[in-house]
Amino acid sequence: MGNLLTFVNLCIGIPVGYHLKGNLGALIAVAVSDIPTYVVITYGLWREKLSCFWQDIQLTALFLGVLAAIILCRYALGVGLPIDKISAADMIPINSLFQ
Repeated sequence: MGNLLTFVNLCIGIPVGYHLKGNLGALIAVAVSDIPTYVVITYGLWREKLSCFWQDIQLTALFLGVLAAIILCRYALGVGLPIDKISAADMIPINSLFQ
């Protein structure tokens, strides 16, 4: 069920995201496509009276902390932020460029 929801999410999300925000919208659609699988797995665990919710929260907090530390180190060393490399053209749908 989770894989089916991911597939449907990708089939709908990529074209809609691309239409609304160009390449960035399609990328965001791919990035959030695993959320339905996570929801289905979490629901199944809840029905079996199991839970990994607190582990997920702890590891997410650890990931965000390490990510923030790396970004702060990059910024302090003068390398810049990773998002600095995204151009404005990535936000424009390709079909509007040729009109």
